[in-house]
Amino acid sequence: MLFLATDDSKIIGYDLNGFNEFNFLYLDFGKDYDDILNISKREGTNTFYFTGIDISSGNSGLFSFDINDFS
Repeated sequence: MLFLATDDSKIIGYDLNGFNEFNFLYLDFGKDYDDILNISKREGTNTFYFTGIDISSGNSGLFSFDINDFS
């Protein structure tokens, strides 16, 4: 899976290995993290970490999500 982090809290996943019936996945967090600057996966888990700004609280830093939450 290749993740594209874009502005305005948008993350798009592209299926490189054909394990999903869709080629592209759009991940909606339901929160505004402003511009996501980077994203990485923790090895051996389904947890991904990204940096951004939680607009509702004003906190900036490292946030995470589990890809299984989007299935």
